[in-house]
Amino acid sequence: MNLELGRSKRASHRQVQRYGYSKDCANAIGVVSEYGSLTEYQNQGVSHKRLTFKITDLSNQSIKVSLFQDKAIEMYNFLSQGDDVKVVALHLARIQIYDGVRSLVPSWDTTKVMLNPQIPQASQLIEAGDQLPMLTQAPSQAHSETSADIQLALSNPLNCKTVQEIREEKQVYAKLN
Repeated sequence: MNLELGRSKRASHRQVQRYGYSKDCANAIGVVSEYGSLTEYQNQGVSHKRLTFKITDLSNQSIKVSLFQDKAIEMYNFLSQGDDVKVVALHLARIQIYDGVRSLVPSWDTTKVMLNPQIPQASQLIEAGDQLPMLTQAPSQAHSETSADIQLALSNPLNCKTVQEIREEKQVYAKLN
């Protein structure tokens, strides 16, 4: 399932693909190891939905990810069905630092989210499922639709950072030209 998110005042997905990565964007892939309830909050009198979850990579490093609105609802439904391993791949997610802790959030329409993508990194995570943390909260079920652009970007190791690299690096990618 390819989830595309809203509009952006930042560089478009096409610009980022063509000219390189923003300094605060990264690709990440991991098994969902924990997720919370779908929460609702108010911003300027408007109600919004948010889902926060953690992904864990093969090095057993975790990072928090947040999705909003319809994408949060879709992700919650994906996570709360079945009991198999849930792999989430994020392409060009924005690295956010709050209280010294890094997390990943959508960078509007530049961010692509794939659920159980059909790429080698996802297969490795599924095979290592017994060695990674168990999913906590509700069990889950597999969906899988892929996008050729995202599959290509995530399959290129130069474009993909591990969770540990995202957590430790001060500047992830060079600025756009």
